[in-house]
Amino acid sequence: MTYTSTAELLSAAIEASPLTQREIAERVGFPTASIVSMIKQGVTRVPLNRVPALEQTLEIEKGAILQLALKEYQPDLYDILVDAYGLPVTQEERELLSLYRAVDPVVRAEKAEAIKSLLEG
Repeated sequence: MTYTSTAELLSAAIEASPLTQREIAERVGFPTASIVSMIKQGVTRVPLNRVPALEQTLEIEKGAILQLALKEYQPDLYDILVDAYGLPVTQEERELLSLYRAVDPVVRAEKAEAIKSLLEG
């Protein structure tokens, strides 16, 4: 059994899902539930063409599995894509950025250090 970050994310999402592995397999388009089990255990890689259906079925933010899987399975391709297009931005990050941009620029400048400290933890 080889656990990867992708397998760990999927394992946690599968465990948290109210669906059975058979139901997940059917919704994603896998012929059997054993494939879900093998992906969950890190025995086999998630097929990239099934990622959107997995994200939707398991209610994982769009792009989260794809980014993680590409980084693990195809690190050179991942680096090329990041270099060409930058890192993907999640919905949560977009919402935070919108809130940040909505703040008056003068106030934003005054509070910049406090915001950085908050985000850096």
